[in-house]
Amino acid sequence: MNRRDLLLNSLFGAGWVGLRSLATGLPISFLLNPRKAVAQTSGKPQFLIFSTSGNGDPVNANVPGTYNVPGTSTQPLHPPSWTTPTNLTIGSTTWGVAAPWATLSQPAATGLNPVVDNTVFFHHGTYTLVHAFEHNVLSLMGATMNDDMMVSLFAAQLGQMLGTVQMQPVSIGSSGSSETLSYQGRPQPNLTPTALATTLANPLPKSPLGPLGLLQRIRDHDLDALNAMARAEGNTYQQAFIDQYATSERQVRTLSQNLMSTLANIPDNSPTSQILAATVLIQMNVAPVIAIHIPFGGDNHNDTNLMNETTQTTSGVASIFSIQQQLAAAGLQDKVSYAMLNVFGRNLLPPQGINGRNHLGNHHCSVMIGSGFQGSVIGGIERSGSDFIAQSINSTTGAGVAAGAGDVPFSATLTSMALTLGKGLGIDPNFLTANIGMGLGAKFIQAALR
Repeated sequence: MNRRDLLLNSLFGAGWVGLRSLATGLPISFLLNPRKAVAQTSGKPQFLIFSTSGNGDPVNANVPGTYNVPGTSTQPLHPPSWTTPTNLTIGSTTWGVAAPWATLSQPAATGLNPVVDNTVFFHHGTYTLVHAFEHNVLSLMGATMNDDMMVSLFAAQLGQMLGTVQMQPVSIGSSGSSETLSYQGRPQPNLTPTALATTLANPLPKSPLGPLGLLQRIRDHDLDALNAMARAEGNTYQQAFIDQYATSERQVRTLSQNLMSTLANIPDNSPTSQILAATVLIQMNVAPVIAIHIPFGGDNHNDTNLMNETTQTTSGVASIFSIQQQLAAAGLQDKVSYAMLNVFGRNLLPPQGINGRNHLGNHHCSVMIGSGFQGSVIGGIERSGSDFIAQSINSTTGAGVAAGAGDVPFSATLTSMALTLGKGLGIDPNFLTANIGMGLGAKFIQAALR
């Protein structure tokens, strides 16, 4: 097989069963065994768009819970466009934020609640200052079963619940992205948005159409064969199952056109293109977790006047909001969550003054957005030594508690974030507690969950 065949088989499984499922509307399990009708999973499981960076971006310096906190060097150091105090109301509390984050007060589409209603800002530690330890952070610093990555654990569960083509996460990053995910210890390849667009949209050998252009033919071929088998065997339950789940000709035609239109808008490997590619893969039910890379200031040791931080925070928040808009446009706003976890945060008292920030392993802020989450700010910061540290947490209220007096200690804030994220995605809490943060005192933070 050539490279394109290998990629198509990777995305859609042997015999393109995933593409056949997309075209017919029938679960993959049924197409693999047509004599055993299996209903699709219903309930709460979410796809996850996961943003990560090994750069240690300064997200933590600009979010609610740190911005404008007395003693931090956040708001006073930013350009004039940010120095006007900006507030964001989350639940019943109003927080000072860098101006871009205030855009989350808007709904992603008409008729939807504001994005902030489903957004959690979770303050925690990552316990490292080393870029190369991103893998360790994504494995929760050794606090997962078999040192598996958090997203690997999530993907294995969500893939079964959602009936995706593959269980492994798919990474859609730029060609120069250094982040590598693993699944059950095996490194996963990186697929660029432009490669995905080329693979799905361009004509196949001996055909004027690409894979998405063939959806109508695939649908008709499979449904004709399945209906004939059901009639020949006199299996009324099987026939009813096909009738219940089968996609109409109009639906598959619209789906094909929409997907090809989206792919046509992927000109490069930028965050905008990564978001479009992630949406396509989710619509095609390829994988439960899609990883992307959204810059938020990068490794900004030498960032004069914090201009790079300012520019990328503005574009980064715009990208997060764009994700919500794309999901709403595709009717996926209640089926897909977003989360961000990077290797570490940045100094809130940077010794370089306004010329950049150093690494800070004692404080980072993860962002989670989805229908399973309640708008909230979890945890907080307090002064410790020469800088700030993430506070311990009250697991019931989600409030940060000074001097380690919360029932979730600082050492368990990272694993508590992971437990909370997993539960918000619809994963069985018993599985989560058996595989994450064993013996560390990690807890679900109920205030962050619906």
